[in-house]
Amino acid sequence: MRTLPFLLLAACGPTVLEPTTPAVHALILEPVCATSGCHLRPEPQQGLDYYDEESTLATMVDVEPTVGGAADVYDAIVVPGDPDGSFLIAKVLVPGVEQGVAMPPSGEQLTAEAVEVLREWILALPEELE
Repeated sequence: MRTLPFLLLAACGPTVLEPTTPAVHALILEPVCATSGCHLRPEPQQGLDYYDEESTLATMVDVEPTVGGAADVYDAIVVPGDPDGSFLIAKVLVPGVEQGVAMPPSGEQLTAEAVEVLREWILALPEELE
């Protein structure tokens, strides 16, 4: 299985992916997940709309997962401050039967660094959402 790179090369050298909503949306969710037939308008899969930061937060944060038995295991797709309790982390890692298909479904996994940024973003969300 291939991994998707998330080290951005800028004219002045590598750019570090920050665990903020703008960076996570622009550099992970939008290019990997907000694609036609997946989590993009007009009919985003599972109602998860990653068109922009606002719709991303509205459809993920404190929203109960609807895939398989995930709602029995996870309180929300993203639980601010709790990456281990967030369904999103399970979906981008190798999920069990109750999580359904691993994301992204293309057979390419996020890099360990990208998953760590997602975890850090979820940890920082309570402060960011204040």
